[in-house]
Amino acid sequence: MSRLRANALFGGFFNNQIVGFIGIHDEGSIGLLAVVEEHRRKGYGVKLMNFMIRYFLEHHKIPYSQISESNKPSILLHQKAGMQISKEHVQWLKRD
Repeated sequence: MSRLRANALFGGFFNNQIVGFIGIHDEGSIGLLAVVEEHRRKGYGVKLMNFMIRYFLEHHKIPYSQISESNKPSILLHQKAGMQISKEHVQWLKRD
């Protein structure tokens, strides 16, 4: 709900039906991508990624994502959208 209130969540639609959504995490990275199961493998994921990349560029921001190295489907999707993997690793620490 916080991403909705922040206007940081966007839906993808086909024939007035939602096929998926994508958003911006609190720290500013592209993420929250999900495609409705019946619409997977139809290209909607890459269309949502391309929308978000354009959105970032139009707002003078550098599009980036943070993906676990084990999340191969997400890495492949980002590569299809023209993004490149950083040569440097990033690790986050969280306090409880």
